[in-house]
Amino acid sequence: MRYLFASVGSTGDILPFVAIGAHLRARGHEVALLAGFEYGEVARQNGLEFVSLATSGDYLRGVHDKRILTTQ
Repeated sequence: MRYLFASVGSTGDILPFVAIGAHLRARGHEVALLAGFEYGEVARQNGLEFVSLATSGDYLRGVHDKRILTTQ
């Protein structure tokens, strides 16, 4: 069976999917994680295929976007 886990969350949201995915892989299933680019390495280290939601450049542009950082 093939599984796709998708999350736009932070580490606390992603790691449970990675753990479940690793268990599924150990049972012979195909598993992919769709998440932010920064989770690619942990996904691959646990045997999961990884699909990035954005590039590191996209992330940095978002982090430094004054419209997002400004509170009103």
